[in-house]
Amino acid sequence: MEHIFHLAAMLSAQCEANPWAAIQVNGLGIYHILEASRLFGVRKVIFTSSMGAYAPVQSGFVSDDTLQRPQIMYGVTKVFGELLGLYYHRRFGIDFRGVRFPQLVGPGIKSEGYGQYNPKMIESGLKEIPFEAWGTKETSIPIIYIKDAIRCLNELFEAEESEIGTRVYNVGQITPSPTAGDLLEEIRKHFPQVSITFRPDPKAMEVLQSIPTQLDDTNARKEWGWTIRYGLKEMVEDFIRESGG
Repeated sequence: MEHIFHLAAMLSAQCEANPWAAIQVNGLGIYHILEASRLFGVRKVIFTSSMGAYAPVQSGFVSDDTLQRPQIMYGVTKVFGELLGLYYHRRFGIDFRGVRFPQLVGPGIKSEGYGQYNPKMIESGLKEIPFEAWGTKETSIPIIYIKDAIRCLNELFEAEESEIGTRVYNVGQITPSPTAGDLLEEIRKHFPQVSITFRPDPKAMEVLQSIPTQLDDTNARKEWGWTIRYGLKEMVEDFIRESGG
């Protein structure tokens, strides 16, 4: 084996419910991947980090140089993974590369995370079942469609090592970041009778409000040509099409 894509992780809600398991799965998980790579000569490791690796910032804007002081266990484990990967690159020469994703949106997502109200809202229209979102209509977090995310990982993997200077990159989101209300309006274009209500959950809102509102992806664009292709309209249309709707 020459390459590893390490995508497995417990998400935000799960990590907050069981931070001890988060250390075992997220923290020790990336350690074992990197140590196995060192022992067995794996040349390249691709790691998925997250916008959750940042603490709340007043402007809501974060770049690759923004100080990372996350307040949730999920973010803590992601920062640990980033730093450990960079250490293994410097110390043992492993070609470690990572991305900090916005919230992923796509069909069939089953894992529990506070940002998962986005795909669940679209699925509510598809399945014709009511959904009660745990945020407000004004709730807004950076999101990216799953097809853009997959392409992003492939492009980072294929980039020449001479182009990879930053190594762990923010990758941009649908701009501007749609609110839950914006998403609902787009869904109603396809499912006018969709039944979606909003009941903010205090614990979920605390996490959602700690998330940056904009990820600066300048380094990814400059170093290996990253660009986003799916906007809100295209995302909802393709989500429905891929789900057989």
